[in-house]
Amino acid sequence: EAKIYIRPSTSGRIVANVYTIAGVLVRAIYDRDVVENELVEITWDLRVDNGFEAANGMYIIRVGTPSISRNVLVILRR
Repeated sequence: EAKIYIRPSTSGRIVANVYTIAGVLVRAIYDRDVVENELVEITWDLRVDNGFEAANGMYIIRVGTPSISRNVLVILRR
């Protein structure tokens, strides 16, 4: 698993998606409303949308909140 923890400074919707380095959507992993200063755990189970394990390689988890947008690089090697 890959986990990201975030504590948003404002209430609102948090969305997190996993993309290949080429920008192709691999999987939507989080889409929920949260409250200000709530500790949020976002988990990617290292699988793609069809349920198969993601291939070795580099992926970007893009997390968007009402106040910020962040990209997290994940290198997957099994």
